[in-house]
Amino acid sequence: LRDVVDFRCVDAQGSHVWLAGQPGSTIWHSPDRGQTWERQRTSGALPINQLKFLSETVGLAVGELGQMQRTTDGGRTW
Repeated sequence: LRDVVDFRCVDAQGSHVWLAGQPGSTIWHSPDRGQTWERQRTSGALPINQLKFLSETVGLAVGELGQMQRTTDGGRTW
C-alpha cells in the first residue's frame, strides 16, 4: 500500500485510526488500532493534507486548494 499511496496525515480517536494523503479519493480507516484496515471513499480527488476527528464519528479532511470534507459517521460517507 505504501507504494501506491502518499500518506500525509493521520488522526486517531479511541481505537479508531484514519490515514490520508494522495490520492485524496481514499481515506484508510482502522477500527482496531491498525490491526485491520478498510477503504473509505471521499467525494474529492485532490490530495488530503490534514485530518481532524472530534470524536469517533465526526471528522474533517482538508486538502489541496482549500478542499474541505466532513463526516458524521466515522468516514463511511464524506
